[in-house]
Amino acid sequence: MSRGSRRATAAFAVAAAGAVLLSGCSAFGSDQEDAYPVQATARGITPGFMVEVRGEALVVEYTLENSGQEPVTVVDQLPAVIGMSDMTQDDVDPRLAYVGAAGDRTMRISRQVFGLGDDSGNPDVQPVVGGTRLEPGQEHEGVMEVPLPVQAKAPGYSTPNFSDGGLGRSEQVQACLGIVGDLPGEGEFRRVPVSQQDQVLVCSAPEALPEGVTFA
Repeated sequence: MSRGSRRATAAFAVAAAGAVLLSGCSAFGSDQEDAYPVQATARGITPGFMVEVRGEALVVEYTLENSGQEPVTVVDQLPAVIGMSDMTQDDVDPRLAYVGAAGDRTMRISRQVFGLGDDSGNPDVQPVVGGTRLEPGQEHEGVMEVPLPVQAKAPGYSTPNFSDGGLGRSEQVQACLGIVGDLPGEGEFRRVPVSQQDQVLVCSAPEALPEGVTFA
């Protein structure tokens, strides 16, 4: 990791330490129990996040460190065509993130396993995502971008303006990454099936929207 990245990691520590367990709100809505556990660290992964407006985008920089004893997969590689039933590393949009309302007037920017309600996990009907394998002691960093004005974006959203719980009323923002166990494959890239059931989201603490954020 570069010297600048280490400075950023230190700056992000406050946000990572403030991440809390959110209960009683859906992953992308305000009326149901959250479908995914949210916590500050998971499987030995300690995250750091920084969220700010840069030009015409809301940008999230993140750093991760695997201080655990086992390899893990960070769900941080999304296909350019959301909802694909299969993918390779060539399909990845390196800046893409999901966007939705997480309840309590909070917008959630995330990369995660996101199912469509079919519990079968059939890859023919479920979208897949990709992840990065992190060995114990390994560090990793990345960037997510949300074009302004913000629109909801995730598998199953019927139109770009679908807000699911009031995205346009958001007063706070939270950044999250899915963490699952080690998965088969070669190299760092891993295809993550939506049927993976042990996902945990590591998230920043909700913070006030940066100045300049607008909604479609």
